[in-house]
Amino acid sequence: MTKKLYIYLSAVLLMMSMALSTSAIPSEQSAEKSEKARQREKRAQIKSIKEALKNKKGADALKGVENLRTDSAEKWNPIIVQYGVDACRLMADDENMRLYLKNNPDTTAFFNALYRIGQYTLQSDSAESIVAFADSMEGRKAKYRFRKPNAALVSKHLGNILTASRYFAAKAKWDDTERFAAMGIDLMQSAMLKSQKNYRPDTASIINLAVIHANACYMQKKHEAIERFGDWALKDSAAHESILERLVYAETERGDTAAYLPKLIAGHHQYPYNIFFFGRINDYFLRHAQYNDVVEAVKYTLDKVEAEGLLHPDVEEDTLVKHGLSHENIGQFYETLAIASHNQGKFRDCITQSNSVLQWNPQHTRADFFIGASYFRMAEAVKIPESVTDSDYTKNSKERDRLLEMARPHMEIYRKHNPEEARFWAPLLYEIYLYLNLGEEFKEILKHLP
Repeated sequence: MTKKLYIYLSAVLLMMSMALSTSAIPSEQSAEKSEKARQREKRAQIKSIKEALKNKKGADALKGVENLRTDSAEKWNPIIVQYGVDACRLMADDENMRLYLKNNPDTTAFFNALYRIGQYTLQSDSAESIVAFADSMEGRKAKYRFRKPNAALVSKHLGNILTASRYFAAKAKWDDTERFAAMGIDLMQSAMLKSQKNYRPDTASIINLAVIHANACYMQKKHEAIERFGDWALKDSAAHESILERLVYAETERGDTAAYLPKLIAGHHQYPYNIFFFGRINDYFLRHAQYNDVVEAVKYTLDKVEAEGLLHPDVEEDTLVKHGLSHENIGQFYETLAIASHNQGKFRDCITQSNSVLQWNPQHTRADFFIGASYFRMAEAVKIPESVTDSDYTKNSKERDRLLEMARPHMEIYRKHNPEEARFWAPLLYEIYLYLNLGEEFKEILKHLP
């Protein structure tokens, strides 16, 4: 490299270095200037919030707080969040005064103001918890400056907050019912209240609100939210059965087999006559070809009925109703057993069980279908020798025809009462008429084959 070239390159590098250095200065100055501007804006907003609070303009103060908290750096600033608590308190006082003076009172607005108190006091406690954790990590003592006054504020209004969920439930406003029930439980279980001397959570109220919450979620088809306080709701012995139903329904809708199957099994064992649990647990077993489990589940229910001395068809309907049963229910129990037996190829058992269905509910013609289908399958299983000279040919042919003759009237009864179900009865009647050489009937059934 020549001396002149070396000097030239050195000069270029020096100029580039100076350019980079000088360009960094404006960038740093710009960032510092921007931060100062942000701080000025923050101080101005805080000043505006304080003035609104001083002038008892709660709505204006809350608007300022929420605007300031859009800045992630201020969202969990305990001082800023506490301004929100103060604003909500003023708004609740205003609404309470309107109710007291009957000056265009708005109960919903009053309850919503209380809801915001609960919301902001919980957030204030969370904000202080964040700071307390940071302090403890650095060896400083955790302090909760706002916890005690906020707990006193919540305690003052807790009764009305708990009442709100019942108020909205009575009006079938399920979204409001849900959020107030959740707020009530969250407050009663909060560290803020639990830290107060002599505070004891009102377990009965928590359970009651959990039931209200579950019912509100069910009415809105909120299949995930319903489980939030499900364990609490299940502690209500009077509502236990219905809450368990709602939880199973929600988990079924979500396809959460791992959650709903144990609850289904538990529900069936605790409430063996409940068609909701009985139907769903056996539908599950049938879909998964767990026929032995179906048999076990149905026999468990029937054994309970028998233990009550009710397993005879001539029992009065009123007597069954007193036990949460009906003739139709018991017929359904036997039908489920018949379906399992049919799928297992136990056709004689299926016929016996289907006849039991008809004893309990003569109008249930689906039992005729299973009787007819079982006789048909038994007829199919009869082996007819190929040679007419075989000694078993005549005997077996007569047995097959006898079974087909047994199947025919039941399948025709089912057809008569369920003409729209041709895809079920037409193929079987086709085979029955064919084997029995019933020309007119065979010709007519061809019109109904799918």
